[in-house]
Amino acid sequence: MKDHYAILGVARDAPPEVIRAAFRVLAQKYHPDRNTNPDAGRRAEEINSAYTVLKDPDMRAQYDQQLPPLAGVATGTVTENSERNPGSPHTFQSPAAPIRRTVGPTVYELLFQDGVVREHTEWIHYVQKVKHDARPFVGIGKHLANEAVAKQRLWLRLANGDQLIERSGDTLPVATGHPITLVSIYQPGLSKPAVPFVLVNRASGQWFELKRPFDVASGLLTGWQELKQFSRLLVVLAGALAIFYFIVLRHVGFFGWLLGLLIGVPAIFSVVTLVTHRETNRLEKDIRGGLAVAGMT
Repeated sequence: MKDHYAILGVARDAPPEVIRAAFRVLAQKYHPDRNTNPDAGRRAEEINSAYTVLKDPDMRAQYDQQLPPLAGVATGTVTENSERNPGSPHTFQSPAAPIRRTVGPTVYELLFQDGVVREHTEWIHYVQKVKHDARPFVGIGKHLANEAVAKQRLWLRLANGDQLIERSGDTLPVATGHPITLVSIYQPGLSKPAVPFVLVNRASGQWFELKRPFDVASGLLTGWQELKQFSRLLVVLAGALAIFYFIVLRHVGFFGWLLGLLIGVPAIFSVVTLVTHRETNRLEKDIRGGLAVAGMT
């Protein structure tokens, strides 16, 4: 018998609103229009079947009676991060003190604040966007289309006051009254406020990124590091484009330029970004290492 709780990535005692939120996250992630993975169709069927059972109180009660005693532990399949963090209900323990890290001239701390979800609101925001149909000429078949964007607002009650978290896109499967831990990054000695970037749902043992670690790492750079990265970016980009022009584009015709614009330029930008963002990449790696120290691997 399939474990519907594991498929949705929720604990066996998860309330209906958490199950509903988890289903929305997974339904968006594995929708055929958004996910081209060959396995997405099968995963979508499993997700729909699991939700059909768990959303109905009577069907859920009958299903729970058939489960073996150790089944139903949350396996963390809702987001990529929770897939790396199987966990189990009520297993996450916040570190007793902030975790201090030093990377070159940058010193920062990971702060862990325990609290509960005081208020949880979800809604769908509809926006109009200009889209095109499948005709080959740009501008033909232009039309307005409504696009539904999932939005979520969480009020967290923490020891030092309430904190507001707002998101667009994938919703976090948490509910009012759930115990949570908010992980923030802070630079001692600076006037910058702490930046929350991870939320742990201690009721299911899962954790979710509120901000990408790369973006958080970018905010930790000193002015000198930012200037050095930008200067390196300009130099490497100019050199790469010059080499690309003299070796490739100078000796080919129109189609060579077209291929260069469609393939060569994006490839150059990808390589340049990887090479020039050394400081940011090193900080991002260190931040992930700090999370691993705290048990979020």
